[in-house]
Amino acid sequence: MKTANYIKIRQKDGYVTKLKCIYSPDKPKASILILHGMAEHHNRYLAFSQYLADSGFDVYLYDHRGHGYDTKLSDLGFFAENRGYKLVTEDVIEISKYIEANNRSNKLILFGHSMGSLIARNVIQAYDKYTGVILSGTAYPSKILINSGLLVTSLVKKIKGPKHISPFLSNLIFGGKNYTKLSERTAFDWLSRSHQAVGAYIHDAYCGFICTASFYNDLMKLTANAANKNLLQSTKTDLPMFIISGDKDPVGGYGKDIKRLLSLYKKLGFTKIAYKIYPECRHELINELNKEEVFNDIRFWIQKIL
Repeated sequence: MKTANYIKIRQKDGYVTKLKCIYSPDKPKASILILHGMAEHHNRYLAFSQYLADSGFDVYLYDHRGHGYDTKLSDLGFFAENRGYKLVTEDVIEISKYIEANNRSNKLILFGHSMGSLIARNVIQAYDKYTGVILSGTAYPSKILINSGLLVTSLVKKIKGPKHISPFLSNLIFGGKNYTKLSERTAFDWLSRSHQAVGAYIHDAYCGFICTASFYNDLMKLTANAANKNLLQSTKTDLPMFIISGDKDPVGGYGKDIKRLLSLYKKLGFTKIAYKIYPECRHELINELNKEEVFNDIRFWIQKIL
């Protein structure tokens, strides 16, 4: 495996994104850009990236703002005081443009997990140069939940300030019974059935942290935009998409919300959507007990659309 150093990409507001490249030993069939989830970092995707590189793909990864080992612990879980949801979406577009101009293949796949999948869904409403998109552990809450989430997060942000670390909002979003009923050993058992993966997450200071009021508000805005029917219609209906989720993933409503999302895409005339809901699997499919199956399904789908 040939690995490049990090490439620094200066965003429009001056923020610098460090992009890691993991190159296929042979001429790549496509490039894959990975967007990690909230309260984690890109290093958790290195085994998956290595698998993809060994399968003939160039892989690009980076940390979102307010995430990753280069961020001071006190700055974790904060995008920006205002419009953070727009900034993280624009970051992906700038990085995608860089990859397009410099990559070793003319095909680019976008992979987003959890919050990364919500960012990806925002991106494809504004930028249409992807060969395909993979959404892992995505969300499609009801309109009532989205609207009440927007209201409460904006109130807390206004009253307590954008940088206020908010256990209240964290508990509001992730403290429901769909999450807690999976807590056999730890509060993070909803992530995966793999004790090893959950243990590594818990013992990593750069994972599982409580975020700021402005972050939770940005997360709700990303969710609202991803689910907005008018905005959805600016995504190309013939864009190949692969939606994967576990039927025990609380983020996807144990599969119910995923099925609702699939029927919405169908109603809006999307023609190239594949999906798989994995029995007994939880939120982090690439860290699940059957992760090899998930890896293979992703590779197979990419090869099919290429």
